[in-house]
Amino acid sequence: MKSDGAASLETYLKKNKLVVADEKMRLGKILAALDIFMAAALVIGVGFVIFSLVIIMLNFSLIVAQATEEVFLLLQLGYSGKQLIFHLTGYLIVFMGVVLGMSAVIVWFGNNWLVGLLISNGLSLTTNLSIEVFQVATGFVLLFFGLSFFRFTG
Repeated sequence: MKSDGAASLETYLKKNKLVVADEKMRLGKILAALDIFMAAALVIGVGFVIFSLVIIMLNFSLIVAQATEEVFLLLQLGYSGKQLIFHLTGYLIVFMGVVLGMSAVIVWFGNNWLVGLLISNGLSLTTNLSIEVFQVATGFVLLFFGLSFFRFTG
């Protein structure tokens, strides 16, 4: 498994009869494989996040759909649709807050564990998550709440 850069470097070295330590070449190949693995893991992870948000939204909609009689009864008793949506959205926000909190704790422990493992094996990394990670997470949460709101009001 060679990247274009590693292949062209290897060709250049052979053409000019230059020798590089095998360990450095092996590290370059490992890093190229790691880049491919991380890109694949990112795509799969984003897919899981999107599918899980869709499943949560559908389950919440199913709960509301199963309570159709109760909703009609509440509407007949004088509650407005806005009050019901506000109440249900409150439950959804509490649920998502708990899920996001638990996820943040798991990501924090996982990040510290992985960084510690890599540092103990000689790779120096920073333990800080980049701002882009938080921006993407915030974007997903806002998208989820927006879709949920439009689904319940529409």
